[in-house]
Amino acid sequence: MLLEEFLRPIGRTAGAFARRAGLRSRQVHRLLAGHGSVTPRLAQRLGRATGMSTGFWLGLQGAHDWWSTGESAPQGMVLK
Repeated sequence: MLLEEFLRPIGRTAGAFARRAGLRSRQVHRLLAGHGSVTPRLAQRLGRATGMSTGFWLGLQGAHDWWSTGESAPQGMVLK
């Protein structure tokens, strides 16, 4: 999501995004590779850098966590 929706459309590299968000480049690369989790603090930084809310990023992490369990999502949660 981060790469496809936020970095590629504006031609920003992971390193440039990391600097803008106040993150380590390695942390952004791990997220892009699917090896990191979005914590509340990280969600705040992603929100400031992308203009999306902290809740948006935490919601994506929650949806990913449910999806990775292989269980059905709770009523009302949409996984795409």
